[in-house]
Amino acid sequence: RIDVSLSVSPVRDAVGQVVGGSVIARDVTDERRNEARVRSILDTAVDGIIVIDTRGHIQLVNPAVERLFGYTAQEMIGQNVSMLMPSPTREQHDESLGRYLATGDKRIIGIGREVEGRRRDGTRLPIALSVSETTFGHERTFTGILHDLTELKRTEARLRDQAELARLGQMAAVIAHEVRNPLAGIRGALDVIGRRLPADSRDKPVLVDVVGRLESLNQFVNDLLLFSRPERAVTGRHALLPLFERLAALLKNDPEFAGIESLPIRPRVKTAPNIERP
Repeated sequence: RIDVSLSVSPVRDAVGQVVGGSVIARDVTDERRNEARVRSILDTAVDGIIVIDTRGHIQLVNPAVERLFGYTAQEMIGQNVSMLMPSPTREQHDESLGRYLATGDKRIIGIGREVEGRRRDGTRLPIALSVSETTFGHERTFTGILHDLTELKRTEARLRDQAELARLGQMAAVIAHEVRNPLAGIRGALDVIGRRLPADSRDKPVLVDVVGRLESLNQFVNDLLLFSRPERAVTGRHALLPLFERLAALLKNDPEFAGIESLPIRPRVKTAPNIERP
């Protein structure tokens, strides 16, 4: 079997009566094969492909566009391509297309650039868009190639975070070096002064308080280093009560939380069903 294109016309006599018919058959097997090949390429393409006319109406989309935006091909074909754009680009699209058709001023035709698309659920996605113009006979169409940049943007964000942590680590190392050494010297001097003070000296508590604040500052430097170079978390089962007791003891060192106190743990009381507790 072959694919043919049939053209059937009536054959008339001198007075215009139909006396027969003529049939012209043209072999279009190669054309159908080419169409199938093109369709196979469109269907398997990773990037989205959209074809629109001069009014901005969608004529063709491939499955990648359906996956990108969440619409079916039937929902998109015949609609204005601005349905896939967020505001204010949506409202400006027809004006931009009309300006190009009238003046030839290229804003995006033949020039790839990064834009935002709008999915069916309203979420936005970054897209690398390149648009080309084609003319078939007297009909002008525009083909857009859309590449999803979502994963690339996530990778870029992770790299930026890593770069920020690296800079923070460098800064923390400098702070640790410049702060820890003076702290060690001050702590050593205070220890010497503390040993020289009488046991009943009124300055003893003040000295102890200063040493405690130095320890808090040193712990802050340690926390900064840990934050800038986080170690791999080790999971396991731990008792929560000692953790909260340590937290309460730590907060008591801050004057703003001087009144904090640890309450005794009450045993859990089982309540009867269908009884509302206050």
